[in-house]
Amino acid sequence: MGEQVAGVGVREEQTNFIERHRLFLERSPNLQKALDAAFVRQFSGSDLTDRAVFMLGRLCVEDFMAA
Repeated sequence: MGEQVAGVGVREEQTNFIERHRLFLERSPNLQKALDAAFVRQFSGSDLTDRAVFMLGRLCVEDFMAA
């Protein structure tokens, strides 16, 4: 008996999504590395504006990854 892989949603829709967005999925590790370099770090600035821009950027990343 083959190994079963757990999934969420409709398998056919997942397969169609993968086919339609193959290039994005292949390149997403590069995007993840860039996002990690930019936002997964301690913020060291003292300027309130810089801190606000940094936190808004992090929120954008979190929202993008949750979608």
